[in-house]
Amino acid sequence: MKWLTFTILAAIMLTLQLSISSFIALGPQQVVPDFLILAAILIAFRAGSDDDALLQCWLLGLVHDLTSITPFGIYSVSLALAGVFIIVMRKWLYVQNVFMIVFWTLLFTVIVEHAAVVVLLLRGQMEVTNFAGVSRTIWFSGAYTAAMAPYLQVFIKQPKWTFNN
Repeated sequence: MKWLTFTILAAIMLTLQLSISSFIALGPQQVVPDFLILAAILIAFRAGSDDDALLQCWLLGLVHDLTSITPFGIYSVSLALAGVFIIVMRKWLYVQNVFMIVFWTLLFTVIVEHAAVVVLLLRGQMEVTNFAGVSRTIWFSGAYTAAMAPYLQVFIKQPKWTFNN
C-alpha cells in the first residue's frame, strides 16, 4: 500500500467533509454527503492487501471520530467492521461494477450513521421526538453519498492513485 497516497486521499476527503459539505447541502434538513465513509468503502473495495484495507478503514473512522460530536470510537469500529465485510464480500462480488459500489456505499452509509444515532440516543446525548424523520434524513444522506461514489471511484481507478502493493 502506498501510505503517501492514502494520506493525501484522507486529507482531501477530510477537507471536503469539513469545508464544502455545508455549501452542497440539500433540502431543509441540510443533507450532506459523508466523504470519509465514502473513501473508506471505496478503499476497502480497491486496496490490494486485506490488512492494509482494514487499517485504512479504521484510520478513516478514527479521523471521522475526531471531527464529529459522536462518542469516540463509533465511526472507527463501524468503518472497520464495514471494511471487514467488504473485504470478505469482494472475493465473491464483481467490484468494478458501478452499481455494486453505489449499492454498498448506500447500505454502509445508512448502517454506520444509524449506529451513531442509536449510540447517541442510548447515551442520552440526543433527544429525538421523531426518529422516522432522523432516519429519513440519514437515508437521503446515504443516497447523496452513494451518488458521489462513481465520481470518486473513477478518481481512485487512475494509475497514480492505485492502492495496490
